[in-house]
Amino acid sequence: MVNKKRNGNVYPIMYAALMVTLVAALLALASQGLKPRQLANIMAETQLTILRSVHLEDQPYEKYITDTVAGPQQLPLFICTLDDGTRKYIIPLEGKGLWGP
Repeated sequence: MVNKKRNGNVYPIMYAALMVTLVAALLALASQGLKPRQLANIMAETQLTILRSVHLEDQPYEKYITDTVAGPQQLPLFICTLDDGTRKYIIPLEGKGLWGP
């Protein structure tokens, strides 16, 4: 009797729906649980990219870089002040560049 129920058309559909729901719930929980780490990694990568742009990869970010905004559009601007007082301005660019349509 049990084997007959599993060979019908409804059982595979119900099983697939249950598995999809369980996997989706697990992925949603994992995504929400890892969100703080994802944001911290994005911040660390951004800081490292900014330091690389002024050839200070091995230096502490807070010592050399100041975050600010510029213009009425409040665009991000990073100011690097070197030990000798020289200032370098880092302007982040986004877009497809030369390789986009």
